[in-house]
Amino acid sequence: MPGIPEAEAKKDLGNKAFAAKDYDEAIKYYTAAISIDSKNCVYYSNRSACHGGKGDWEKAANDAKECIKATIASQCSIRTNQFDAALATVKQGMAVDSNNSQLQKQMRQIKAKRDNQRRVQNATKTATSAATDNAPIRSLDPSVIKEVQDLQAQYRTTAKEFRDVQGKIRRAQLAKRTSELTKNQLEELPDGSYSKLYRPVGKMFMLASESEITTHLDETIEKEGKNETSLSSKMEYLEKMMKSQQQNIQELTKSASDLLTTHQKKTCPAMIQISYRVKTSRHYTVNHTDVRRSSISMAERAAQSCNAFVAPGNARADVRLDAKLEGRDIDGVLTPTNNFVLIKVADIQEETEGGILLTGSAKIKKTEGSVVSVGPGKTHQESGLLFPMPVVAGEGVVYGKYDGTEIDYESGKHTLIQDTDILVKFTGDELTLESADVCSDNVLVKVDASEEETASGLVIAATAKKGSKPSTGQVVKVGPGRMASNGEIMTVDIAVDDYVKFRDFAGNEVQISGEEYAVVRMTDILAKF
Repeated sequence: MPGIPEAEAKKDLGNKAFAAKDYDEAIKYYTAAISIDSKNCVYYSNRSACHGGKGDWEKAANDAKECIKATIASQCSIRTNQFDAALATVKQGMAVDSNNSQLQKQMRQIKAKRDNQRRVQNATKTATSAATDNAPIRSLDPSVIKEVQDLQAQYRTTAKEFRDVQGKIRRAQLAKRTSELTKNQLEELPDGSYSKLYRPVGKMFMLASESEITTHLDETIEKEGKNETSLSSKMEYLEKMMKSQQQNIQELTKSASDLLTTHQKKTCPAMIQISYRVKTSRHYTVNHTDVRRSSISMAERAAQSCNAFVAPGNARADVRLDAKLEGRDIDGVLTPTNNFVLIKVADIQEETEGGILLTGSAKIKKTEGSVVSVGPGKTHQESGLLFPMPVVAGEGVVYGKYDGTEIDYESGKHTLIQDTDILVKFTGDELTLESADVCSDNVLVKVDASEEETASGLVIAATAKKGSKPSTGQVVKVGPGRMASNGEIMTVDIAVDDYVKFRDFAGNEVQISGEEYAVVRMTDILAKF
């Protein structure tokens, strides 16, 4: 373009004047360069630095705004993920100045972000297709896609637990078989052929009599046999759960893809408002109103444009932030979406009630905490009705051991869970039976660990005898019920003081005042009596 070399010559003269702190002379040269090429943001940035050197902050801010206008087209395209449009804008600039290092760097960044977005999209399509039997999800509502992803995360957690149980079964079988072989070898030895026998205790060996060792082996065989039976039942339950979760994913995507996306959420382009406040201490503060977190870096770029050729310490950019998430400053507070709940996790128990200090892995990590904030709730995929949240800020909750996503927020351990992960909610500082309550169609059961005969003469066998967890007990709390698609609450056919029989391993254990309870869904209750 004619005149560009002349503008660069003016800029070079201005840079020399700036280095000599002759700000008035430098401003004259930068103004001449701008009159030749008004689209070059460098000239505005350098002139802004000169005004700052003189203490004329209003003119410095105005030039900074002009600098932003010269580069804002490509930046807005990047922030709204319109990478092709951003590339086109940068290419127009490079057609004018192909050796501009800033434009070259920006082009590399845009291409990298575009390629990364494509990789993420391809990975998401592949993972969702594999988990949903190639069900069409491209046209699904974003909230439905999020729910599918949550179900996939639950499936992966169940699969991991399934593999862990398989490993425990193999170890139990090995311990049982080893004890049986050792006992057989002892029985085959002739009487009086040995005088000393040693029994392993941890990493040591203890002298023991033949009868003591035989008794120990018999106890080990019985113990590992029960353990194997119990784990086998749990593995069968987890296998059924995995199949159910797969079916839920398939049904959700299939039904949702057939519906009109009348409740589809639309994302608006980011709107950015940047203003400057003048301070006599040569300090710029960027005040931004931003509906997207990614625009913070753009505000930083705006402030940095005022710092060109200025010695470090004379000016800096401040972005006003309110909190930290995973060590990163975030704008405002962390607000859950959909049916998620933000929980402040209770402190790890470092000593027993008797005052004995616990160290290392002995420390008790609680799966309870207090509600910090809740999302608006989940909408029904067919009717569009909003499911209300069962808890409010300030209440205490107990959730599953493997539920939630832990985060560091405001210098403390927090976790994000779904409302369906809540086992028990309570008021006050301590979980008691009086303060506890259950949500949705959950039922709180005081479990029985031994045989019990009812008034009618029905004998309930101890579940421990068949190697499974207790699965009978008395109902002490009943939830309000599950919400139907029309918004009505479906009543629960279970009442307090009823005795119930539920599926093995279907109950989630909860300790309340030293007593063992189980939280069971209505769908897992087999019978009442």
